[in-house]
Amino acid sequence: MPTHLMVDLETLGTAPTAIPIQIGAVFFDDNFKITGHFFIEPDIADAARSGLTTETDTIAWWMKRGSLTQGETHPLKCSLSLFKSMLEVAANYGKGKKARDPIRSFWAWGIDFDVPILRNAFRAVDLEFPWPYWLTRDARTIHSLAFPDYRPARGEVQHNALEDARDQVAKLEAAFKTLGMSLSNSPQQ
Repeated sequence: MPTHLMVDLETLGTAPTAIPIQIGAVFFDDNFKITGHFFIEPDIADAARSGLTTETDTIAWWMKRGSLTQGETHPLKCSLSLFKSMLEVAANYGKGKKARDPIRSFWAWGIDFDVPILRNAFRAVDLEFPWPYWLTRDARTIHSLAFPDYRPARGEVQHNALEDARDQVAKLEAAFKTLGMSLSNSPQQ
């Protein structure tokens, strides 16, 4: 059963009101084994109509890369509803057959980007955010404690939300091992 979730966004800005253009997430267990994933691309125009914002420099950066999206897009509210439903299904999977194994922690690479943008996107379409604030964890801080001199190599960050989330789980695992820590005995609340 998945007990943790790593979430990553690609966006059209860095403000908390930025439009998310990709939502990627991976479920992983206490041993950092990835047990599932989620990926969706919200529609940019629909997100803008919801009041979310863009930044010219970020759009220009994406245009240099060739494309703002990689596939089929979906209305923002639909994208977020699917994300929330996937979390609910994962949290209740196996209920009645064996002990429920809820998602115990929600990880992101830093505290001031992915989660605030995601929270504002939920607010913009009048959906309740799917987890309480006290279950959010910061993978970048854990990683920097283990590897204080680490700097990403040029091109290391892929800027694909799903692939970046997978990479962040691997980095978190390396940090936990270096620090002699375990997710199974880390505080959950």
